[in-house]
Amino acid sequence: MTNWYQRHSVLLLDDLGAESAKDWAVERLTALVDERLRLGKRMVLATNLTQAQALERLGDRLTSRVFQTNQELGDVTLVAIVATDYRGRRP
Repeated sequence: MTNWYQRHSVLLLDDLGAESAKDWAVERLTALVDERLRLGKRMVLATNLTQAQALERLGDRLTSRVFQTNQELGDVTLVAIVATDYRGRRP
């Protein structure tokens, strides 16, 4: 199932953690992220979750991979964008 995702040079996952946090979904996401990290393939993950929220919702295995800071395990850059929600604004 993940072969299609692994063939591409960049993978974009938007709203990580917004999906139903069923064991199966977390297991598949963990495998997908882990494999891309091991292969040195690029990915962009967008989430509204803090690390603590991700730990509670997605578990320690996936959270440790998404928020890892050990440069020996791969180049992960965390970019935090703090802004108000633009969708509620009127023009």
